[in-house]
Amino acid sequence: MKIAVFADVHANLEALLAFCDHSNKQKADRYFFLGDIVGYGPNPDECVDVLRKMDNLEAIMGNHDSAVLWKTSPYGMNAHAQQCILWTMAQLKKENIEYLQNLEQCIIYNGICFCHSTPSKPESWTYLSSRSKVLMAFLGSSYWLSFVSHTHSPLIISKEKYLNIGMDKVTAGKKVPLSGDRRWIINCGSVGQPRDGIAQGSYCIYDDVNSSVVFHRFSYDNEATGAKILEAGLPEYLARRLKSGH
Repeated sequence: MKIAVFADVHANLEALLAFCDHSNKQKADRYFFLGDIVGYGPNPDECVDVLRKMDNLEAIMGNHDSAVLWKTSPYGMNAHAQQCILWTMAQLKKENIEYLQNLEQCIIYNGICFCHSTPSKPESWTYLSSRSKVLMAFLGSSYWLSFVSHTHSPLIISKEKYLNIGMDKVTAGKKVPLSGDRRWIINCGSVGQPRDGIAQGSYCIYDDVNSSVVFHRFSYDNEATGAKILEAGLPEYLARRLKSGH
């Protein structure tokens, strides 16, 4: 089975629709969304609508989804994120708020962990951006394979038996075998706001038959998304960063 893993749409409708088209062409059988359908972007309600209507989808709550529900406080976020969350609260219709409220923070499927931040403590919203945080993620969980997002940068993280940590950047289109002699944490990157210096959206497909993962990049109309960000009165910086991938 081919499982498409994607995350961090951040109310970017153009990117989400482009992802749906691209992943469909890869013949994905099942989808796991790892959180943050809202925040930063201009189309939160429309993006939740798309997510709700997707077939064969499991969805997880991200920290921006949590903040828009006041499960966590938006005032603990940076100024841009805070402004967007408060704006987003007024945009969502009742059924989409209810949909977000019913999302879990972690799903275990066939022994594999799917979460937004870290498999050791999903509710902590920890960024796995350093070797020390990665080590704590491995020591605090027992899954042989986990899929995460949150940093917006695709990454392959692995741990050998004697705590040797690997943090490897990915090459789009290259099949990466996930050997059973290691444990793995795969960061799928971001669909709607990539931050690894590449403006294209990112996601990955896990093949559970041959235990491998392939990362994919796709283009979308970020000019259109940026124009809508400005029209909505959201920070200009958020429109600009979509063009640079930072």
